[in-house]
Amino acid sequence: MGKLADKTHENIHGRRWGRGTRPYLLMLKLLGVAAFLGGQILLLVIVLQASPTDPAAGHQQADTIHAAYVWVILPGLWLAMLAGLLLLLSIWKALLRMRWFVVKMLLVALCLPMLHLYMRDGSVRLRTLVARQADEGDAAALSAVREQLCWGMGASIAFALTTAWLGRVKPRLGQDFGRTFANRVK
Repeated sequence: MGKLADKTHENIHGRRWGRGTRPYLLMLKLLGVAAFLGGQILLLVIVLQASPTDPAAGHQQADTIHAAYVWVILPGLWLAMLAGLLLLLSIWKALLRMRWFVVKMLLVALCLPMLHLYMRDGSVRLRTLVARQADEGDAAALSAVREQLCWGMGASIAFALTTAWLGRVKPRLGQDFGRTFANRVK
């Protein structure tokens, strides 16, 4: 026991303790993706329910949809994107050469603005129709808006699952990593 108690640990390789900020950024990104995807699934369930016949229930449903977007879905999306950007800063050169990452960034750049505008339009139209105390003529318009929201939420759930799959599985997509990252010495 005397030999073991006398010997202290000496760091001969110069490594630091801990893993840095990466695990914390990954947790934040996971939390953001969970809020975005979970909020979309919750709203899909709410919209798929029968359309409320009572005007007060219609107002409450429209307010719930709006509040979920403003307080859960969009902050979750922004948190996931910010954490992803901070994670990207450390290894951006290597990631830009990987096809799965390029495909994921193209999906984000193309789909996010379109999905946002589509869903915002549906949400604004729903709140407008509900605020007008929908009459018989507005019932068809209200049904069309609810269908638009269902399709938009389905598309954004598919988008979230696809980008999460690309980031987690990191498929090769026909890329030979040996050739991509080989040191070419001439």
